[in-house]
Amino acid sequence: MVLDVHSLTLNINSPSVIHVCGMHTELDGLSKCVHVFDTRVCFQEYDACNLVKKYNGPPMEILVDQGKADNFFPQGQLLPDNLVAACAEAKVPVILRMQDGYDHSYYFIATFMGEHIAHHAKALNL
Repeated sequence: MVLDVHSLTLNINSPSVIHVCGMHTELDGLSKCVHVFDTRVCFQEYDACNLVKKYNGPPMEILVDQGKADNFFPQGQLLPDNLVAACAEAKVPVILRMQDGYDHSYYFIATFMGEHIAHHAKALNL
């Protein structure tokens, strides 16, 4: 099950292992975000937007839930629209659901976990 951007990048880099993707809260555009390190070059290979543009594995659909009350969202550190644009360019289906009143806490994850499990089960024909 994919729950964060790190898992998404693993999924994109290992398409033969993971065939379905979903996440809660997206920190995409990692190579554009300067809050971790001064240099951004090394993050290109871990940036979900860059990776999805190069994706050539089996078909997958990405499910993303983003909390609108996440304090990183208005600061421009969470860029889910960039992921949606990258997916459109790469013809990778993505469902982005903006959730009112949620940040990226345990309660946010717990609230939507069942829907993400159902998303994975459907993709895996379970």
